[in-house]
Amino acid sequence: MILIHVPRITPRIRYIFNYMLNSLYGLQPKYTTSRDDFIAYEGPRMVYGSEPIENALFFESTGLLLKRTREYINPISETSQELFPVSHPASALTFDPFSASFYMMSRYEEYQLHNKDEHGRFPATESLAYRKGILHRPVVNEWAERVVRILQTRYTNLTLRPGTFRFQPTVDIDSAYSYRYKGLVRTVGGFARDIINKKWDDVYLRWKVLFHGAQDPFDSFDQFKKIHQKAGVEPIYFVLFADYGAFDKNLPVNHPGFIELLRRLADEALLGLHPSYQSATDASRLEHELTAFQAALNMEITRSRQHFLRLSMPQTYRNLIQVGIQEDYSMGFADQPGFRAGVCTPFPFYDLELDTSTDLMVYPITFMDGTLKDYLKLDPEQAAGLVRPLMDQVKKYRGVLISLWHNETQGGVGRWQGWPQLYEKIVEWATN
Repeated sequence: MILIHVPRITPRIRYIFNYMLNSLYGLQPKYTTSRDDFIAYEGPRMVYGSEPIENALFFESTGLLLKRTREYINPISETSQELFPVSHPASALTFDPFSASFYMMSRYEEYQLHNKDEHGRFPATESLAYRKGILHRPVVNEWAERVVRILQTRYTNLTLRPGTFRFQPTVDIDSAYSYRYKGLVRTVGGFARDIINKKWDDVYLRWKVLFHGAQDPFDSFDQFKKIHQKAGVEPIYFVLFADYGAFDKNLPVNHPGFIELLRRLADEALLGLHPSYQSATDASRLEHELTAFQAALNMEITRSRQHFLRLSMPQTYRNLIQVGIQEDYSMGFADQPGFRAGVCTPFPFYDLELDTSTDLMVYPITFMDGTLKDYLKLDPEQAAGLVRPLMDQVKKYRGVLISLWHNETQGGVGRWQGWPQLYEKIVEWATN
């Protein structure tokens, strides 16, 4: 245990100190506002406030954790390159790591006015991490380690229980099959579209799949099973189980072939819901999709990842909580790999509007196949050079490495040639 003297015990202080000290290192914080009780305490202790107390370890506060409002703040000063810089000469660090971490993990900046992309998302280019050049670093984990090292220097007998690295592969099933089970209208339309556009290879492949039993280009599930079983890891499949729409083009949700596939996957792996494009801001649609998905599989679903990674703070997460989702895997940027919340370990969602921590656990993703190819225009070799250092960062800070892949990508047909081999390398790197 460590005793922390604070000016006031607030939900924000409890949230961030518990995460950085207890969740990451097993060090239980206890808080006091009494100067006398703090001075009398003989165990590990520290001060978080505006002034030190005697010779106790002192971290100067910038005040963010003492507030309840979410007005605009600028975490960068003109005289410092650090976030939330402080000036007291007795402060153990030249910045406030607790305010900086709370700013990142609460996604404070996403509550402020910002430009959105064409899908209504908060893009990486709008983020402080991108503009500061730290998106590729799990800075919250870095800052927590710096704080703990300082504590260990002062209290050499401090008992810590840091976490261990874990790899969690995840696969989004936006469309389980490219040609199979699409229904008469979509199948005829697909043939007509390919013929009009003179895509004769696609016409031939569609014909072979539908009438001669050829492998569907999106049917990579046996590949995934082989790769994951060899590595000894259990993937999570996030399934789009929604009505057909402009951005939602999976199979008809009541097709027996689709249901059979999902039940097979449920026997081999974990399943989660991939809420549809519109569900990010539509609670009733989300509830309908989750209810139908659970009924089709006759099992409870408590994990989800938003289609297109569409998050609207805090409404999307409130909707997930309302329908009983316990874990979300949407925390990542579509346009850049890296650490959207500055962290590589799961953390509870903090609702800034209500100024309270919640039970919804957020699992941040590190990279996505579509980001590497469609946004950054990388080939598999270039993508490997980018993701390897990110993976090393997660390993260094004993985080949870969450990759986002698609069954279409692993099919390796057309524009995805060479990408299945990259995924095998990623799994090998992650598990060795």
